[in-house]
Amino acid sequence: MQVLKVAHVTHTDISSDSRILKSMDAVRQLEGVKVYGLGLSEERGAKPVGQNYFLRVRSLLKRLPRLLRLMLLSPLFIFLEFFLVFLFKLVKIRPSIVHAHDYLALVPCYFYSVLFGSKLIYDAHELESRKNGIGRAASYLVATFERLVWSRIDGFITVSNAIEEWYQQQFGAKESAVVLNSPIVKDTDEGGVNTSFRDIFSIPDERIVAVYVGLFVKGRGIENILELAKTAKNIHFVFLGDGELKQSILSVSKDFDNVDVHPFVEHFRVVSYLKEADIGLCLLENVSLSDYYAIPNKLLEYSFSGLYVLATDFPEMRGLIDKYKLGKCLPDDLESAKVSLEEITQEQVAERRTQSTESLYDLSWEAQEKKILKLYRQVLESNH
Repeated sequence: MQVLKVAHVTHTDISSDSRILKSMDAVRQLEGVKVYGLGLSEERGAKPVGQNYFLRVRSLLKRLPRLLRLMLLSPLFIFLEFFLVFLFKLVKIRPSIVHAHDYLALVPCYFYSVLFGSKLIYDAHELESRKNGIGRAASYLVATFERLVWSRIDGFITVSNAIEEWYQQQFGAKESAVVLNSPIVKDTDEGGVNTSFRDIFSIPDERIVAVYVGLFVKGRGIENILELAKTAKNIHFVFLGDGELKQSILSVSKDFDNVDVHPFVEHFRVVSYLKEADIGLCLLENVSLSDYYAIPNKLLEYSFSGLYVLATDFPEMRGLIDKYKLGKCLPDDLESAKVSLEEITQEQVAERRTQSTESLYDLSWEAQEKKILKLYRQVLESNH
């Protein structure tokens, strides 16, 4: 039997990206497939992990003399190195399908597909040209490149219905799938915890425990959560993670006894920790169209942990919360949000906890795997 080679490509460290790892494992279910992962890392060479094979690329620029390195460390040279090294690796592997996991990876994948006639799948983890932090010039360049190569793409994957619709409207109809970065439910009890947030932070039984998990950075609603905490005396706020706003959180925690910080935990332990809380906080700010259309990973982790979800009133998040009865969206106005927060009761939290994971099947990773496999089969059957 002829082996079908598939290469998943990203500019990140692929070995620590749960979405890409799960996608690679899904594709391995196809008969006669060998799956490669191509990404950046400080480690040298290639390494097999399970039945997946990782090619870790180190930057050549870092090996040059310091003065020459400083002269070349411009975005253009860095991009050219990334493009050439990754294109060379793809030529060496000769995959029949290249799966680009971001717009940077799309560049070498596109040129490889043109040169060698491979199938091309574009997996946009965000609305790439409209995400937080991207400048106007970069936004224009990304969208222009996506438009130019769109006709060559055989299959498109993204993370929400609104983002899928945006791409289809902007660039044209395409075989596509919305794949959520859901946790693997069967693994959520692995690495369980023996100590709850209540024990760690001596939280009184009468308080509801609300948790935020993720990076402490701008745009994630950290400042708004801290303002809510100052008046919500019946709720204890736990921030699980790290980031640039950590000192702001610690500063508030000195004056308010209902705010605490817990350090990062391994990804496979997150859901076990979350199960010890009552409310999951997902209060994104409207800092970009990508954020406005997002379905954050943490919302799904909260959902499968049985937490009552509090989210920003954005269309995709509201759609999931209303459909699956996961919690509620807070008003945009901070004072109204404080009132809405105070209305949450222990009974509502307990009711959410009794909801079965079976009712969330459409959000599960098992359901997402099926969508990936269906798209791959469509791509393989197409005559593009």
